[in-house]
Amino acid sequence: MSTVPLAPSGTWKSIRWVSVPATPLLPSPPPDSQFYGRPSIFGWSRGFVGFSIAIGDGAADDTQNTMTTSYSSDGVHWNAGPGVQQETKDPLDIREVYEGPDGLLAVEEAGACSETWVEGLLTFSDGVTWQAVDMKKAFGSAVIWNVSGGSAGFVAVDTIGQTVWTSRDGQSW
Repeated sequence: MSTVPLAPSGTWKSIRWVSVPATPLLPSPPPDSQFYGRPSIFGWSRGFVGFSIAIGDGAADDTQNTMTTSYSSDGVHWNAGPGVQQETKDPLDIREVYEGPDGLLAVEEAGACSETWVEGLLTFSDGVTWQAVDMKKAFGSAVIWNVSGGSAGFVAVDTIGQTVWTSRDGQSW
C-alpha cells in the first residue's frame, strides 16, 4: 500500500515534495555482465515499469543479453520482474512503451548513424511478465519503422510506409 497521497483535484496552489525510501529500481546485473545505457521508466494507468539492459552472460561472444524489468504501482515501492533474454550481439533498447486496451507494448529499437528501426516488441498484460512478439510471424520479412498505440490498440508501419498492421493485444497483427 502506498504512503504517497494522490494529487488533489481542482486548481493546484503549491507542490509538496515527499521524501521516499531508497528502493532499488532495478536488480543488479547478472554475474560477468555490465549494464548498458541508463534505466528507462515508463508510466501507465496501473503504475510504472522499468527496464535496464545487461550485456553478456560471461560467454566469449556476448550474444546473451538480459533485460531486467521492474514494476511499481506507486513509483516508490519497486518489485523485480522476470528478466527477458535477448539473443543479439548488440543489446536492444526499450525506446517507447504504449498502453493499449489489453496492456502494454514495449518497442525495442536498434540502429546506427541516426537511423533506427524496430527490432522487437514485448507485450505486458498481467502487470508482471513480458512476452516477446514473434516478429517473423507478425510482419514476415518487413522492416518495421514505427509503432504507436493508444486506447483502441496498436499500429505498425514498415520502412517505406507501404504497409500498415494493426493489433488490439500487441501479439496478433
